[in-house]
Amino acid sequence: MSSCPFDPLIVARRVRRDSAFSAVTRCRLRVVECEAACARVQARLDALEDERRTCRQRLSAMASEGGSPIDLGRIDDRLGLLALRVGETNAELQAAERVLEVARNELSEALAVFFKAEAKLDALKQQKDTWLRAKAQHQDAREEAMSDDLIVHRMANAR
Repeated sequence: MSSCPFDPLIVARRVRRDSAFSAVTRCRLRVVECEAACARVQARLDALEDERRTCRQRLSAMASEGGSPIDLGRIDDRLGLLALRVGETNAELQAAERVLEVARNELSEALAVFFKAEAKLDALKQQKDTWLRAKAQHQDAREEAMSDDLIVHRMANAR
């Protein structure tokens, strides 16, 4: 049986689909890494906010007990430093979330390319199956015509 004219194109489309799948895999890994980075920054931010809340409570308790001005000043300075670090960490979290959004968009685009390549490969495989069926039917019809000719020929020679 001769080779199918669709085979080289199927190979090319399979390579394209596999390449698109590799891109999807890389993008998914990047999204996971970005999500982990966001989670780490969020955990640091939560810890800073907890420490800030604790300092406020300590400041309130010391102020109500008549704590020394030096201790109150130290806690107040610590609160200012924590507020600054919370602001910096919030900015870092926003930057990490923007990077995550970009990674998710790239994943979405990579998935679209993959699904398009997969659909083209599937369509080509269907075309090949249709071509092979038509070729087989044509071969069957030829063989049937040849056997009919053989029968007619034998009947004509048998007389």
